[in-house]
Amino acid sequence: DNSISNVLVLGTMLDFGIRQTCIELSDNGIGSLIVSDGVVALTRESQDYTLASIAHGLIKLRYSGEFLNLLNVLKREGSVLI
Repeated sequence: DNSISNVLVLGTMLDFGIRQTCIELSDNGIGSLIVSDGVVALTRESQDYTLASIAHGLIKLRYSGEFLNLLNVLKREGSVLI
């Protein structure tokens, strides 16, 4: 089975595009890992609110350092729990 189960998400427009993308992925049973220091919102208040309210269920937040550690585990073990 080659289906997609998780997607790495980073970039701009956290409070619009990224949030909506993650919600739509979740609606389709696909998990999202947002690199929290690799995204930006229009304002600091919006970023804080969005990051605090989005992480649940299939949507996970990790700092870039944590993500890099996950990649190291993935190389060694072939899979990783996000």
